Amino acid sequence: NLLEDVIKDSESFKHAENRIRIRALAANVLWEYDEVRARALFKEVIASLADLLNNPEASEQQEGHRMFEGPQHLRRELLQILAQRDARLAREFLRSTRAHNSQPASARDVLPDQPLEMSLAIQFAASEPKQALEIGEETLSRGLTYELTPLISALRQKDSEAATKLANQVLAKLRTEKL
Repeated sequence: NLLEDVIKDSESFKHAENRIRIRALAANVLWEYDEVRARALFKEVIASLADLLNNPEASEQQEGHRMFEGPQHLRRELLQILAQRDARLAREFLRSTRAHNSQPASARDVLPDQPLEMSLAIQFAASEPKQALEIGEETLSRGLTYELTPLISALRQKDSEAATKLANQVLAKLRTEKL
């Protein structure tokens, strides 16, 4: 099959970003026909990108001959593809590809990915309200953020109970915070 040939041939690409991008696009196409194989391929992509982000190869950094804008751009691009396919896999991807040095020092510290994660939660609110609520609650546990308001609004459209739960948690947090 042609798609399997593309996947196999992607291994011969010189730059890791290009290999990852081609394999992710192939997995996205494959999803409609063989979800199990596509998931396995996406998991390989996640592992490869996590490795690239946390252990960049010196030679690739110096050359700069990339198809697009670099690993962080590729990360955002792949997150959007995964978000359309599977909310849990998208969250796993976001966590797995977070740079080791971007971990919060404490539960209250803001992650550099927080706006990206909240954008993902708002996107999930329509199709995966439980996932959206989980992301909102995790974010709230680290502190108040303006992105919680649009998340509550988006949740209200699909799951008013989840929206009420998160809004009550935000109000409780507001009562205890020194503003």
